[in-house]
Amino acid sequence: MVLGAFITPVLSKRLTIGAMAALRPIGGLVASVLTLVTLWGPNPAFVFAGMFMFGFGPVLWAISATALRQAITPANMLGPVSSLVVVSTYGARPIGAGIGAFVAASAGMHWCLVASTVAFLAQSVIVFRSQLPGVRELPAASENYAVR
Repeated sequence: MVLGAFITPVLSKRLTIGAMAALRPIGGLVASVLTLVTLWGPNPAFVFAGMFMFGFGPVLWAISATALRQAITPANMLGPVSSLVVVSTYGARPIGAGIGAFVAASAGMHWCLVASTVAFLAQSVIVFRSQLPGVRELPAASENYAVR
């Protein structure tokens, strides 16, 4: 995560804001696949690389998504919108953990890793079918969004 934070300024000079944000689902999918592959052949390098990607991707997402959200959200709505994002993000974690625990307890750890990979694949498809990857730069502030 720390390396992701340090490398973000370098990547942001080379990639569009949409590409930066799209790195998160790619990172999650790659991490999940690397972890899943260890079911057929335990390999510490795959586990390390997977855990690295699970930390690296979210930092890139957080930075780029926050910058985009702040650029397009009217100033008087930044507080409520940011609060909604925080509550929904942190609120989804225990739900996901509960689903993971249920799948692992009822079907086994192998199927839990498969389900995780399928979920990351679905997330990637949703993001890449959206307009997000095509966002080239942060929009300029308009009169509608200016702080008064």
